[in-house]
Amino acid sequence: MNTWTIIIVVVGVIIALLIKNAIDSREKYKKEVDRIDATYGAPTKSINLSSFFITNIKETIRVYEAYKLILIDGELFNFRDIVSVSMAKNEKNKAGDVTIVSQKSTAGTIGRATLGKLVAGNTGAIIGAGTAKTRTKIHKNEDEVETKYIINVTVNSIKHPLVRLELEDSNVAQETYSLLEVICNNS
Repeated sequence: MNTWTIIIVVVGVIIALLIKNAIDSREKYKKEVDRIDATYGAPTKSINLSSFFITNIKETIRVYEAYKLILIDGELFNFRDIVSVSMAKNEKNKAGDVTIVSQKSTAGTIGRATLGKLVAGNTGAIIGAGTAKTRTKIHKNEDEVETKYIINVTVNSIKHPLVRLELEDSNVAQETYSLLEVICNNS
């Protein structure tokens, strides 16, 4: 086997293992959710915190209104245990890349070298060729802004007093915050 064949086989095996791990995690998540739903019934409200398919119970919020329970960060809490909720927007600027390209004009280089040789010999030829115009272009890519929404939920629990959610989707963050505000204010 040549080197490329070995590399392709290794990459293929790694991808297969990652896919199997994601499928196994998804199955474990489904079993946990099914167990909770079997006890409390279908959730009144469910919010997926992950933009990809959910593989972990901590990536979902489920509300069981009839029992006044909320599943958040993988744990069930009573509505009355949600003490407070706050949301902050965290923006991190990432500067765009700068590319500098210098290009020496080749037009007239031979003429400059010939003229330089006539005036000052071989040294003049080198200097004459070196006097060609240089153009420099500077290109700056756009700055990127990475935005995260941080929701802090204070819970009346010694074991788990703070639930911190970091979300990238503003709609999911606002919906989650609003839901928790309603629970907090009506308990």
